[in-house]
Amino acid sequence: MIRINLLPIRAAKKRESLRFHITVAGLMLVMVLVASVGYAVKLGGDVSLFDGAIKNAEKELATIERQIGELTNLKHEKSLVQNKLDTVDDLEKGRAGPVRIFNMIRDSLPKKVWVEKLVDKGNYITVSGVAGDGDFVSEFIERIGYTEGVRSVVLKVIKSSPKSGRDMVTFTIEILR
Repeated sequence: MIRINLLPIRAAKKRESLRFHITVAGLMLVMVLVASVGYAVKLGGDVSLFDGAIKNAEKELATIERQIGELTNLKHEKSLVQNKLDTVDDLEKGRAGPVRIFNMIRDSLPKKVWVEKLVDKGNYITVSGVAGDGDFVSEFIERIGYTEGVRSVVLKVIKSSPKSGRDMVTFTIEILR
């Protein structure tokens, strides 16, 4: 019988099998490295994309903050202008008030009545003066009582006072408007 030593074939098969496994492991390692590098490149692209988005958002935020600052300045300027307009309106109202009061007194004055003092106390006007006699004061009170905007007229004081060689009366009335 012939005997053949198969050990070298088994050893060759083992070497071949080992070489195959090492090649497969090497290819797997290369594939993992390629996949890792590809994923790293993708992540780097995503990071740069997000960095660009963040920079754009920061620019937009800076623009919005500048606009908010301008808006705040405009609101401040608007309030200053409104205060000035309110002051002008108050001055216009205040300017018309004394003129109206003087016109009201002038239109109601009869002859022989002279106003010496006029004091405006808001809702009250105090008028002091001199008249030829009590009838003229009475006529003055009656006339001013019919003036628009006057609610009541009260005679506070009337007394005789010699002036310019004639007997005259001094008076004080209070007008409620």
